[in-house]
Amino acid sequence: MNERLLFSPYYLPRSCRSIAACVLIAFAVGSVGAVYGADSYESYDVYLLAMYTTNGEFPSAHDRAAAIASRDDQRELADALRVFQSAHADLRPHELESLVRMLIERAERSIRESATIADELAASLSPFLDDISTQPSGLRETLLRTGVLFRDDPQWRRSLQAEGHRIEREIRDRSGNLSAAEAGGVVAWLYAARTLSDPVLLRITVIIEQQVRNRSVVLAARRARTEIERSIDASTTAD
Repeated sequence: MNERLLFSPYYLPRSCRSIAACVLIAFAVGSVGAVYGADSYESYDVYLLAMYTTNGEFPSAHDRAAAIASRDDQRELADALRVFQSAHADLRPHELESLVRMLIERAERSIRESATIADELAASLSPFLDDISTQPSGLRETLLRTGVLFRDDPQWRRSLQAEGHRIEREIRDRSGNLSAAEAGGVVAWLYAARTLSDPVLLRITVIIEQQVRNRSVVLAARRARTEIERSIDASTTAD
């Protein structure tokens, strides 16, 4: 007889089947607890999010991500975001994007509301922020708003430059005509770029101001250009 069938609960007497089922459930929960129980900031929801994501069970993964986001625990959010950096996700691209976006939007609100960021969360966000231009379009605006809250390192500058070059190409390809969603992403980029005294970002800002056919974007570019120019002038005078 097949060994797996031999030890199946269905070959036990009826009175023992419920006991066997309870033992199996207890073993499964115990195994999860061995992995996630040692650290109070890790949770079963993160484990389940990883499992459902790997198995391509989007509705269940969405429920777990929503539960994690509702608790507003920055370290748990960090754990959840790491799921999407290490686990194989058997989900459609738009499903995967929606999960990541939910978690990052919650992280952004948490950073704004508390004016602090846990080291773990900063580390988990970094891979998404380090190359914004390669991220799905639905994530870029959120990432730009999040990054400007705490990033000021050289990698952030390079990421903004790369995203600026992508925007420049998009403006050229569309002859300056942007959809509402695209315009929102450009405004978010301008808000992030104006915090740095960078000639590359200034050049792209001028292109946006001159070529985009959207008044709100042009006004945002004008403000950004003024602030970047003022910052560059101040740094030059200081030198």
